[in-house]
Amino acid sequence: MSSIVADQTQLQASTQQSTSSAIRANASSAANTTNAPTVLPAGVSVQQLTQTDGTVIKEFLSNGSVFGIAWRGPTPPNLRQLLGNYFPAYAAGIQSANQNGERGPIAFQAAGMVVSTGGHMNSFFGQAFLPALLPQGVTAQAIQ
Repeated sequence: MSSIVADQTQLQASTQQSTSSAIRANASSAANTTNAPTVLPAGVSVQQLTQTDGTVIKEFLSNGSVFGIAWRGPTPPNLRQLLGNYFPAYAAGIQSANQNGERGPIAFQAAGMVVSTGGHMNSFFGQAFLPALLPQGVTAQAIQ
């Protein structure tokens, strides 16, 4: 959890934490909508950081360890801060995609991490997660 406090400080963001029971309650109340939230298993929590510019970052935790992040907003977050030791693999994946002339959303796997990211001016989104650390019952689609 200390990494979340560091992220909050570095990104100058406000926080909101949801436990799996709160996420299940929100999913139950939204069951009749087309964009109902994903239900996460017990023991999984989501720490939501909101940057001053409105970009929302969600850090998904299990047993105190972050196993995935997702972001959406007018600017991309500081991924060097959020990805930590995984940032060089992220940077290499982005560079490779750019050298291959890829345009639009980019998805790749590197160093045991799966990344998808895209967007345009004032609307950026993405996710990164470690498949080896995904808790039982959590899929890649839940990290958003």
